[in-house]
Amino acid sequence: MLLRPTIPFPEAGVKRCYPVALSPGDCYKESKPIFLEHAVPKQDRPSPLSRRSFLKQSMAGSFLGGSAPMIFLPKSAPSLEGYVDPHPNIDGLRVVGVHDPTMTTDAVPVCPWRKQEQLVIPEAVRENMDRMACALAEEKRPSDAWRRIFVKPPAKSWKDTVVAIKTNNIFQQQTRSAVMAKFCDVLVDVIGVRASNIFIYDSCHGADMLKKTPFKGLPEKVNVAALWEGIKKETAVPAPWSNLPALESKGVSKAGCIGPLVEGKVDILINIALCKGHVASYGQFTMLMKNHLGTFSPRPAHAEGGTDYLIAINKTPEILGKLDIDGSVVFPRQQLCFIDALWASLKGPTGLSSAQPNRFFMGSFAPVVDYTVANRFRREVMEWPIDEKVTARFLTDFGLEKEDLLDGGAVIDALEG
Repeated sequence: MLLRPTIPFPEAGVKRCYPVALSPGDCYKESKPIFLEHAVPKQDRPSPLSRRSFLKQSMAGSFLGGSAPMIFLPKSAPSLEGYVDPHPNIDGLRVVGVHDPTMTTDAVPVCPWRKQEQLVIPEAVRENMDRMACALAEEKRPSDAWRRIFVKPPAKSWKDTVVAIKTNNIFQQQTRSAVMAKFCDVLVDVIGVRASNIFIYDSCHGADMLKKTPFKGLPEKVNVAALWEGIKKETAVPAPWSNLPALESKGVSKAGCIGPLVEGKVDILINIALCKGHVASYGQFTMLMKNHLGTFSPRPAHAEGGTDYLIAINKTPEILGKLDIDGSVVFPRQQLCFIDALWASLKGPTGLSSAQPNRFFMGSFAPVVDYTVANRFRREVMEWPIDEKVTARFLTDFGLEKEDLLDGGAVIDALEG
C-alpha cells in the first residue's frame, strides 16, 4: 500500500521523497531521469526561429494589442521550413511533467478503468495539474497560470465560449475521472466558461462513453457528448497526405471530420490522450496526434500513407484554428495537450494497461509533446520501442529539429518548483 503524505507546493530546488514500497513488476522505472530540474526561462534561451534565415520575425502582437498569433504553415511542402509558436502565451517547445506515485493508493499495473478509478486520489491529481499549469505558463499562482493557458476568442465572452475536450474512449483504457473533472472545474470556476458549453467527445469510439466511463465529479450540465454527431462532415486535408500520388491521381484531398469543428462552432480544443502502444506507422505509440483519429475519420490512417495522414490532420484549421490565406493560424483552437499516463501500456490500442507510471505530461503543441514523451519516457524510461524514423517526422514536418528543443527534449519537472 502506498502512503499518501500531505504534499505542499515544494520550494524551488527541493526534491520530494515518497514513502513507497515497490514490488517487482510495479513498473515505477527510473532507469534514466527525464526531468530538467531548473528550466531556462523562455526569454533567456535562444529561439529556434533564429536558425531559419528566411523567417525574420516571430509573433509581434498580442490580443491586447489587437493582433493575432500566427504559425507559419506552408500548404504545399511535405516538410515545413519554419516554425512559430501556435500559442500567443505559451512556449510550444515547453513540455512539463510530474511523476508522483502518491496519486494512487496502491500499485496495480494491470487493471481495468473501474479499478483504476478506485485507486486514484483526486486531490493529488488536482494539485499536480495545478503545478503543471504553473510550470507550463511560468506563473506562480495556479489561477494565473490557467488564465494564461486559455485564450479567449475574439469578440466573445468567456460564458459564450465553446470548449471541446477530445478523450480516448477505445477499448479498455480511458481518461481517469479526476483528470477530466479537474479540466472542467478549471474551465468553469477559473476561466468562466459555462458548463453547458463544454463537450467531451470521441467521435469514433465514444458511442458507449456514458456507460463505459461514467466520469465522476464533472460540473453539472457538462455535456458528455459521446460521438457528438459523428464523423459526417468532409473537410480539406493538406500535405503531406493530399499530395500523395495515389490521391492526386484520383483528386482526393478531403476526409471526414466532426461537424462542430468543420463548422467553426468550437472555440477551444483540449486534447487529453493516453499513453499506449500502436503500429509503427504512428510511431509505435498512440498519444496526442493519434488521438485525433476520432476527430477525423481513422480510415485513411489505416491505408497507404497513414503516417502522412496522421501528420496532415494535425495541420488542419479544425485542429490548429482558423487559417489565414497564407496558411497562418489567426487564433489557436487546440490550446492545451495533456497525456494521462497514470497507467500506460507497451502494446495497444486494445488490452489492459501493462504499467503504472503515475505520470502526467502537458504542453501546448502536440507534435512536440508526442516526440518528447515518446523519446524521453516511452523509449528511455520504460525501454519500450518506438519507430524513430516516424517519430522524427513529428518535428521535421512541423519545421523543427531535435536541436531546437529545450535541452534536447527534456521534460520540465513541475514538482521542482
